[in-house]
Amino acid sequence: MDIHSKQTNKKKYFIIGAVIVLLIVVGVFLFLYLFPHSPTPAASTDSKTTTDQQKAAADTKKAAASDKASGSDPSPAPTPGTNGSKPTVGVAITAANQNGSIFQVRTLIQTIDSSGVCTLTLTRTGATTYTQTQGVQALPSTSTCKGFDIPTAGLAGSWTLTVTFENATLTGTVSQPITIK
Repeated sequence: MDIHSKQTNKKKYFIIGAVIVLLIVVGVFLFLYLFPHSPTPAASTDSKTTTDQQKAAADTKKAAASDKASGSDPSPAPTPGTNGSKPTVGVAITAANQNGSIFQVRTLIQTIDSSGVCTLTLTRTGATTYTQTQGVQALPSTSTCKGFDIPTAGLAGSWTLTVTFENATLTGTVSQPITIK
C-alpha cells in the first residue's frame, strides 16, 4: 500500500504542476490579447525636419545639463558701459554683520571671474574713511569677494558701506548704510 500511495502522490503533483503551467500560459495569452503591444511610431519621411528636431533636442539637453552641473541659474549679462566705460555687473551684499569685535561683509558678484579685485570702503559725514581690499573667487555661476573681516575698534557709529568689484573688463558697485557698535 505504501508503494501505491507514493505513485498516487506523484500523479497528483504532476497534475497540479501541469495545471499551473497551463494557467500561466493561458494568462500570458489573455494578457497579450487584452493589452495589445502598440507598434513603434513610423519614422518621419522628412529627414531634414527629423534632423533639425534631433539637433534642437540635443541642444536643449546640453543646456539643461550645463545648468544642472552648475547647480544654479546663470548670471545675467553685464550692462553695457557708456562713453567708453567698462560694462557693469551686479554686486550684492549678502551679509553685513557684527560678530563681537569683527564686522563681517560678504558679497555676490553676477559674473564668473577670479581675476578681479574687491574694494570695501566705509565713509561717513566728517570724511572718516576705512578701506580694505580682497581678491575675487569664482563660483559655479557667480563670483564672490573673498570676504571682509573688519576690526571694529575705533569704528563705532553709522557708516555708508560700499563694495566695488573691478577686473580688466568689468566693474560693479553696491552701497548700503550700516551701524558698527
